This record gives sequence, C-alpha cells and structure tokens, in this order.
Amino acid sequence: TNNMMDYFYSLIAMNCLMGALIGLTAAVEFKADLTPLAARRVVASTSRFGMLLPDLAAKITMQFFYIMFTIAYLSFALKVPLGERWAFILLTAMVGSMLGVILGFFIGVVGRSQQGIKEGICIVIMLGSSFFSGLMVGGMPRLIETYVPVFNHINPATLITKALYSLNMYGNLAQYAQSMGKMGLLILTL
Repeated sequence: TNNMMDYFYSLIAMNCLMGALIGLTAAVEFKADLTPLAARRVVASTSRFGMLLPDLAAKITMQFFYIMFTIAYLSFALKVPLGERWAFILLTAMVGSMLGVILGFFIGVVGRSQQGIKEGICIVIMLGSSFFSGLMVGGMPRLIETYVPVFNHINPATLITKALYSLNMYGNLAQYAQSMGKMGLLILTL
C-alpha cells in the first residue's frame, strides 16, 4: 500500500465535509429569527418543506460538483492513482457531499446561537474529523482504531476515507458497503 494515498483520501473527505458550511447557510435561510429572507419564507403560502427540499438538493448537487472537480484535478492533473472503480468513487463523493451538507444543516437548526458561532462549530467538526481521519498525521485512524474504535465508526471523514481506501485495497465490496451504510445511517440520524 502507498501511505501517501491516505492523505489524498482524507483530503477528499475534508472537501466533502466542507459542504457543512453550505448546509449551515441553508439552515440559516430558513430560521425566521436570523434573516429577513427566512422571515419572508415563513409567511409565504408554500409549505416550508416544499421550499426546503429543493434548496437542500441544489446545495448537495453544487457540493457534489465541487468534489467531482477535486477528484478530476487529483486524477488527471496531479496523476494521483485513486483507482479504477469510478462509479463507486463518484457514489462515495455523492454520499459524502450529502453527509457534509446535512451535517451543516443539522448544526444550523439546533440551538439559537449566532451564525458566526455555528460556522465555528462547523469548522471545528470538519477539521477535527479530518485530523482523526489522517489528514494531518499519518496512521491516525489506526491509532484511533486501537484505543477508541467506536469513534472511527461515527467520524464522517474516517468513513469517507475508509470507503475510498477499501475500493483500492479489497477485491470485494464488503468493507466499502459497510462504510457507505454507516454514512447512510449518519445522514438519516442527522
């Protein structure tokens, strides 16, 4: 195995989690006590869910295109060998983008803190999760797996990294499916 690939997988995971800031924006745009736009949306005759669903779908799609650009740049410009299973790599990017946006939306709707505080929470979670997935220190996920294995099962960046890693390392898709299932559970929970 090439240990440098862990850094690139963690970089893609961090990029997916940056969607939390987009999700936070979506949440703030729907809280009437925070913005005038949200106050106008509350009094509109359209249902709030009817306005929210397309807004979240657009933000997830936008984040997915950012991730696709990142993967294309890594693969074609920098010649980083991300693997041959492009459909699964893009599926991981899509689910990771969804996880990032939904995480930010969850942070945005919980509590009554100011937007700046919520942005700080998003950044701390994004960078902390990326740190524990091995972006700053190589081998960190293995260390966490040794001492606090349950943390690796709920850390979003580690789940994305493990999904991408398993596509290159294992012949079957069992480990990949397990990581994707955990990401799906996190999305549903949030």
